[in-house]
Amino acid sequence: MKHQEGVFGKERQNWLLIRDTVNLPIGAMAFLVIAFFLPKSTEPSSKLKNNSWWEVIKCFDPIGTAILIPSIICLLLALQWGGTQYPWNSTHVIATFTCFGVSFIAWVIIQCKFNAPSIPFEDFFGVKLLSRYIEGHLILKILPSRITQ
Repeated sequence: MKHQEGVFGKERQNWLLIRDTVNLPIGAMAFLVIAFFLPKSTEPSSKLKNNSWWEVIKCFDPIGTAILIPSIICLLLALQWGGTQYPWNSTHVIATFTCFGVSFIAWVIIQCKFNAPSIPFEDFFGVKLLSRYIEGHLILKILPSRITQ
């Protein structure tokens, strides 16, 4: 296998090792906790109880999801291709970054105008986001210094 240097890692074997030894056991534990301890609701949500199937589907924001998923795929493709398969200033990488930017801006505009957005903007703005940012920043600053001591 060819040695690759890019944004997501240097060798494929490293990612497979991380996936197998870290992500799968944590995912299995999370599944078991959810399966055994999540309270089971016997009644459907009052929002969805008496609605037609089309109204239920509209609650999941299919238009926003149809724009967000390709947008994220364009971002991941650009980050994966840049520096490995194509130079960072190639048209492939620049075009996928541009597609990401345009589609992400379109998604934000649609979310602002939609009654039930796929991701509520209260999660992006306000005290929750600021506290998550500070918590993540502190963890990334303090944790490595504790590990190396």
